[in-house]
Amino acid sequence: GQEPVSVIEELTYSYNLLGLAYLDRKLGNPEDNTDEAIKCFETALNLDFVNQELRGNLQNNLAIAYRRRGRGNPQENLAESIKRYHDELARREEGTPAWANSKWNLASALVKLTCDNLQEKMGKTQEAIKHSQEALEVFKRHKNTEQEQASLQMNLGNFYSSEIFHNEGIDERIKNLNKAIDYYSNAISIFDTIELRLSAGETRIYQGKAYMELG
Repeated sequence: GQEPVSVIEELTYSYNLLGLAYLDRKLGNPEDNTDEAIKCFETALNLDFVNQELRGNLQNNLAIAYRRRGRGNPQENLAESIKRYHDELARREEGTPAWANSKWNLASALVKLTCDNLQEKMGKTQEAIKHSQEALEVFKRHKNTEQEQASLQMNLGNFYSSEIFHNEGIDERIKNLNKAIDYYSNAISIFDTIELRLSAGETRIYQGKAYMELG
């Protein structure tokens, strides 16, 4: 039979559900709701429980809450969100869709960070590319992840065509734009297959811009 759930674990689940309810709440002040959600998730994480999957879920929920947070310094909130995604990854089983999803979320957060200089920004974008590619390889091994695969490849196209890499020289720029175009093509093909026409159309626009820059 199943292991009995401890009182502490029950309490942790309750705080997690309450936090999610605050995140979804339409009534009241949105900023208050997000801050209440953060309190719930942090309270749950401070409880003494051993379920690593639950701890990973809590870190993910907390990361989402910090990304949504309107109060405080936006970059500090984003940095806290990134820290939580890293904590979540440490508790996920490598190679699972949940692990891949964490990588994807981490990549999306990294490229939003404000950096002191171009080199730092390039480093964060390259880190985001690495996380996205690792996530993509995992999703390719699992069924019913076509939308994830397409969205990740659209993102990878955007990363490679980013103006961040403009200063790397013309040869490197052409190489990156060709990589972007290939990722866009793959994304469009999948979006068309699963009939997500709006996403396919959006990706075609991005690809068109990359082709125009290539000349």
